[in-house]
Amino acid sequence: MTSACLHQPNAYPWAKLVDKILGSDVWIVYDTAQYTRTEFHNRQVVKGRQGPVWLTIPIVTAGRPRFQALKDVEISSGSDWRNAHLRLLREHYLRAPFYDEVRDLIDPVYRRNHQWLVDFNVDLTATVLDYLGSRTRIVRASELPHDGDRTQRVIDLTRAAGCDTHVTSSRFSPAIGLDWQRIDDAGIAVREQVFADPRYPQLHGDFEPRLSVLDLLFNLGGGAKAHLPGRSVLVGADVPFSGEGEVEPAPLG
Repeated sequence: MTSACLHQPNAYPWAKLVDKILGSDVWIVYDTAQYTRTEFHNRQVVKGRQGPVWLTIPIVTAGRPRFQALKDVEISSGSDWRNAHLRLLREHYLRAPFYDEVRDLIDPVYRRNHQWLVDFNVDLTATVLDYLGSRTRIVRASELPHDGDRTQRVIDLTRAAGCDTHVTSSRFSPAIGLDWQRIDDAGIAVREQVFADPRYPQLHGDFEPRLSVLDLLFNLGGGAKAHLPGRSVLVGADVPFSGEGEVEPAPLG
């Protein structure tokens, strides 16, 4: 069985998404999904000295349609956000055990002048995955044939990526809107991610979950891989999931 996960290319992905990708043979970058301001497509949280700190990538909105596919979202050149982000990371993580190592890892990504949000997000995520020893193949949905409703797109994309198994972290999310019986009838197996936020030493007070994976890397370096085992369990369309771990509220598969 060859597995694929389908997910938007979020900015500075959190540990759960990285774990799901690591546990899949293929990550289908869902760049044909709609950009949504309330999602984490161009923003994410890291841990600051006085609380949460947002890293936000500015995007072009003037003259653009209200609804855009992620692949069409352009990064704004109106501010020096790249150096601003690097300064914020230095300010809040300079004393982290692996600050220098991780800064050297991500600095080249920031120095590449990406025009499109998806390109930056995928570049950064791929860099993190390589650092963690990932063998997951990355393909973009925009390069694969797919059409129809959400369920049909999952079927089409999984098949087009050469896979027969779909890995999901959101099987029981009411927002996902997938017909699991249709997926099963199409001959595609489903694996449900089993994940719990890793607990590890952090800077700046009590432990905070659900941060960008950068927090995990700055604190643990390559040792972060031990906290991201990529576990999932095979489930049927009518079989309730019995594993442990929170379910990510995501509008995709």
